Amino acid sequence: MSDELIDRSEQDRAEKDDKYFRERWLSDIRFIVKSKEGRRFYWGMMSKAGIFHEPFCGEKTNLTSYNLGRMSLGRDVLLKDLLEAKPEAYQQMQEEYKSEMISRKNIKIEETKKTRESGLI
Repeated sequence: MSDELIDRSEQDRAEKDDKYFRERWLSDIRFIVKSKEGRRFYWGMMSKAGIFHEPFCGEKTNLTSYNLGRMSLGRDVLLKDLLEAKPEAYQQMQEEYKSEMISRKNIKIEETKKTRESGLI
């Protein structure tokens, strides 16, 4: 009977440790996504993990497998944990990314206009 109590005590301690480290991990994510720079970094990591891209590469099964593994990490760790830690940050990141893409496009349009006006094109 005492072995059961020891096992249960060890199990309880392990569960508390797991809970503590999980909450610390989620707290770290919340800290990262507090700033615009942190959200941009986190979005970039999700992008590099391939969660926004098609993983399949036709006949290249090794590359497809690689992409699927990378995507799995991105979805199961980065995205899932973000949505658990601070779900509203995901939508905020989407909006900031979209805004940045629009700004980049407008800058390119302006640069093209200036180049045309200068007679270089």
